[in-house]
Order: sequence, then C-alpha cells, then structure tokens
Amino acid sequence: MKKAWEKRKGRLLYHCSVDGRHVTVGEADGTREGDHAGAVTYAAFIAGQYQDLVLQFFGPEVLQEVLAAIFADDALPPASTAH
Repeated sequence: MKKAWEKRKGRLLYHCSVDGRHVTVGEADGTREGDHAGAVTYAAFIAGQYQDLVLQFFGPEVLQEVLAAIFADDALPPASTAH
C-alpha cells in the first residue's frame, strides 16, 4: 500500500507521508526558509487536522488513499518494544 506522495508545482514540492503513527504534510521550495512541514497523529488526522492541506495539495483521491493507509496501519498491532 502506498504511504508517501509527492507532487511538484513549479518550484514547490508538496509531500505527504504515513509513517508509524503519524501523518506528515508539507511543502518545500528548496530553501531552508521555504521548507514547511508538520506531523499529526493518526487520530488528529482522522479528526480533520491537515486533511484540508492534503485536499488542496493533492486532491480528493489522495486524501482517500492517505485515510486508507492510516486505517490499514492502524489495524496492525503496535511494534513490540521488548527485546
């Protein structure tokens, strides 16, 4: 299942990824000052945080893919920390 998306528009590179228990969304223009990203928990994303950015940057199809990736990940038991 896909867990990372990128889209270039002019100088901007939009990115979104589902990793562990977080969704990261951001944009970069290649400069330190122009790179912006944030991460939220799965629960916060499902509740609506950053969904507007994914919709704006990528459209409704990718938003549905991100949600599907979250629910697929969330069905897995957490990784064991015991050694």
